[in-house]
Amino acid sequence: SSRVLWTLAVTQFGVSSEFYLPPPDFQFVAMNFIQISLLGTETELYINDTIPIEGILSAPLPFGESLRLALVASNNKIKYMDWASRSFDSGAIFEAGAVPGIYRMYFSLDNYEFYLTNSYITPTPFYFVVFNRTRLYQITVESSPSSLFSGTYFPFTVNLHSPVPEGKELNVIATGSDGKTYTLVFYAGETNKTSECYPSKTGPFTIIFSVEGSAAEKYSPPPLIGFEVFP
Repeated sequence: SSRVLWTLAVTQFGVSSEFYLPPPDFQFVAMNFIQISLLGTETELYINDTIPIEGILSAPLPFGESLRLALVASNNKIKYMDWASRSFDSGAIFEAGAVPGIYRMYFSLDNYEFYLTNSYITPTPFYFVVFNRTRLYQITVESSPSSLFSGTYFPFTVNLHSPVPEGKELNVIATGSDGKTYTLVFYAGETNKTSECYPSKTGPFTIIFSVEGSAAEKYSPPPLIGFEVFP
């Protein structure tokens, strides 16, 4: 509503007339600030850890747009998180590296127009620690029956608390107290598998677990399980 006031005195009529000149047209961009939140970040890591990180936008990316967030750490590790048109979540796998220490993680949006990058609020930088030891991921076993009859099978499910890394393989070996073995092979990205044990003797029965394969050093074998086999 701001206007520039011009006054013109018309002396021959003995009165003054006022003319108003409107301001020039201008363009504006409506800014809807969108928060970028991260899930799965950890502040205490172990050497060579791989940590999955999920990025969530508080509103879906507009149609026809794309967005890239750089996750930059002071130990020279960098990962990118990309969002496609109409999406609101993305993910990345961050590698802690082999050198222990205290590092800073910060975030930036690159290669975008000024108005676009400034409509997104990036996560707050934080510090994380890399410890000089290897993390052992947990393995758990789900089994329902506490007893069964001879000649029947005992089902069990092996769950990895962290998926097998890319290019790696994990063998979880179940050895029964009758000497039989059952091997569950996990490939990259897999987290659970089910097997069936067929005991060949009656009485108290146990299954002991061990791990082998290229990813074995990252996983702690699950504790043994026991049950009763009736004639």
